Amino acid sequence: GGGLSGCDLPVMSLSILEDGSVLYNTSEPIGGFQFTVDGVTVTGASGGAAGDAGFMISNSATEILGFSLTGATIDGCGTLVVAEFDGGPPTGVSGIIMSDANGIQLDFSYVEPPITDGCSLPDMNLYILEDGSVLYNTSESIGGFQFTVDGVTVTGAYGGAAEDLGFMISTSATEVLGFSLTGATIDGCGTLVVAEFEGEQPTGLSGIVMTD
Repeated sequence: GGGLSGCDLPVMSLSILEDGSVLYNTSEPIGGFQFTVDGVTVTGASGGAAGDAGFMISNSATEILGFSLTGATIDGCGTLVVAEFDGGPPTGVSGIIMSDANGIQLDFSYVEPPITDGCSLPDMNLYILEDGSVLYNTSESIGGFQFTVDGVTVTGAYGGAAEDLGFMISTSATEVLGFSLTGATIDGCGTLVVAEFEGEQPTGLSGIVMTD
């Protein structure tokens, strides 16, 4: 992942990244927490807002527990704690018990980590955000691309790695096309191009043709 933080989550939720970072967003001060990390063997836990707040952090092979002996609380959004584990990556967090400083349970739920940048995609993947940003992650150099934007009428396309590298970018009412006249290529991960559109929001990409 790149830019993802707990502040990207819905309020009163937890999420876990592949590296074991447990993200949180809360509207109530957190005085203690306990949860199971799914899909891995937990070997430790440290850091994050819990570490900063001086929480006692302990773990079993499946669970992580944190609480404050001093009445300290965790507010806002960020990284709650970082799980260390064998196996993996973690598939989620379950059995969530979050409480306030008085031990009153807070109503938290688990959410899948949202995708906010191309570097959080699997390799050789494209993904379109609600704003029309087309994210990419590639292990091969991209010399040209063509795809259909589903669910909207395309009115243009600009920006991203394609514009940075001087690609010719053209569009129809449904498709975005990009290629280089100079042999430039797009590597790594990031934003490929931003589609401009009319309509609600893109529902996905189809008819993807990527070339080296």
